[in-house]
Amino acid sequence: DFSKTEYISSVGVRVLLGASRTIKAGGGKIALSSLCHQVLNILEIAGFTKIFTIYETRDKAIRHMKRKD
Repeated sequence: DFSKTEYISSVGVRVLLGASRTIKAGGGKIALSSLCHQVLNILEIAGFTKIFTIYETRDKAIRHMKRKD
């Protein structure tokens, strides 16, 4: 839930990438939600919108996480 995040640095983006790799290697899923325009733009520029599943709301992300895929 990024609802209180107004900016993400390149270090923050790398942390997200590392977390994603670790979670997926363990068979888990990761989803991001409630991104403000600026954070979403940074992730788009970095190409991370192809790596992460992004939802408009926290509730939608939680529903995704609970699905049995």
